[in-house]
Formats: sequence, C-alpha cells, structure tokens
Amino acid sequence: MPWGIALADGLEKLHAHADLHDALVLALDLFRLKILHQEDFSIKYPDAAMNVTGISGPHETRLMLDDEKKHIRYVCRLACTASLAAPPERWEGPISRTYLAFHSMVTELQTHLRSLVEMVTLSMCVHYDVLRTDRPNIEWTQIGLK
Repeated sequence: MPWGIALADGLEKLHAHADLHDALVLALDLFRLKILHQEDFSIKYPDAAMNVTGISGPHETRLMLDDEKKHIRYVCRLACTASLAAPPERWEGPISRTYLAFHSMVTELQTHLRSLVEMVTLSMCVHYDVLRTDRPNIEWTQIGLK
C-alpha cells in the first residue's frame, strides 16, 4: 500500500481531530517499519515450557485467550502513539516490560521524527525555499508550539 495515499486518507478522515494527526503519522511510520503489530517481540516457548495463562482447560480456550491477547497487545501498542489528555495518576497495577520497551521505542521515534521535521523546516528557511516575510508572527508561534 502506498504510504502517501494512506497518510492522505487518514488526515482527510481525521480533519476534525487535529490532535490525532501526530499519532496517525507515528502509527503509519511504526507500521511501515513493521514494529506496530500484534505479535509478541519475545521468544516463543512451547506450551509445556511456559503456560502464561495458568489455565489447564481445553485447547480451544487456550487459543481463544491467545487470540484475545493479540488483540489487547495491538490496542495497547496503538494507544502508545497517542498522547493522553487526562492528568497523570499513580499506577498501582502490574507493569509490563514489553509495553514499557515498546513505549520507549515510540518515544524515541517520535523525538527523531520531530527533529527531522525541525531540521527540514530550518533548512527550507535558511535556503529561502519558503516565504518568511508574508507570515505574521502569530503563525510562526503556532507552528513552534505544535
């Protein structure tokens, strides 16, 4: 799938939600890099060596739980791309090192993408590829705050 078409379609559908544009670009880039998926990043062990569900029931129940885990894993990874507007609260539940590692990858990619955009913008301004004199100061301020 051409990534430019996917980005254009996504931005068109999210026109009313400007706060999700960064999350869309980040999610598409993670998907392009084959990082955003529902599979586990760790080594897979046979069922006898590691039964993570703790259920010794029928095989279908185990498969259903594994399928549910894949969906939950995908939703959690996708949620890492968007920023939360809620005030931070103290977390008292268990911590998943897998999600912490994925969140750190997302944060690093976001930082590098922002640096890339800033450097390209600076280069365009330095080489007179953009009209700097026709823009009011408030517009430059709004660009810097996003």
